[in-house]
Amino acid sequence: MGVDLILTTAARKRIAVQAKGYPSGTRVGIKAIQEAHMGADLFRCHAASVITNSRFTKPAVNATQKLIASGHDIRLIDVVGLGGLMAGHTQL
Repeated sequence: MGVDLILTTAARKRIAVQAKGYPSGTRVGIKAIQEAHMGADLFRCHAASVITNSRFTKPAVNATQKLIASGHDIRLIDVVGLGGLMAGHTQL
């Protein structure tokens, strides 16, 4: 259901993570966002993150913004944010 990993923080917050490894120039689309959101709901997670070594399409970003505006905790981490995540500057 679009979830590759479920993380639990020290505060017991569950985060559904979907990882997308794509070739250079290929962007992650809205389907990945929908799957991560549905997977988070299915596995009773508090939040969802989609992580990629690429970038996201504009429709994927727009869909995420709508989910956030309606109260859902979902994050997109692209190739730029991935470096920050690995360095400990970005949180899931």
